[in-house]
Amino acid sequence: MKELSDILQSVGFLAGIVLLIGGGLALVQSGRIGTRSLDSSLIIMVLGTLALVCVGGIFWGMILTRRGTLDDTVVFEEGRILFLGPTRAVVSWGELGGYRDRSSDWIELVSVSEYMHRLLVPTRTEVDRVAVLELLDRRGLCRLD
Repeated sequence: MKELSDILQSVGFLAGIVLLIGGGLALVQSGRIGTRSLDSSLIIMVLGTLALVCVGGIFWGMILTRRGTLDDTVVFEEGRILFLGPTRAVVSWGELGGYRDRSSDWIELVSVSEYMHRLLVPTRTEVDRVAVLELLDRRGLCRLD
């Protein structure tokens, strides 16, 4: 998923550049560059399209990046949790305020502060899922659903 996110961000960036260059070429061909009669609606259209493509690419990239942690391998240790893979994070148990169990594919760990990235524990099988939920309950984490 993270690779798809990177691709979408790159496509959004490249599309924005193409639209900017295309808008500039259209202005040059129409002979309006360098004159005082530059059509402001054309500029607004080009800049609006560029902004829409960039914001759309960033939005989709953020959504897919959040789910990119499904590729992680998660190791639960006595004092901490290791996320090995695209996320590369080490989180102590004390930093966690609870968990959300909204999908059969993952369990989301929620930090006590708002500054931690979204951390997803992949649960590829029902056995994994049950084991993770039991561990979180033993550690005293609250279910936030």
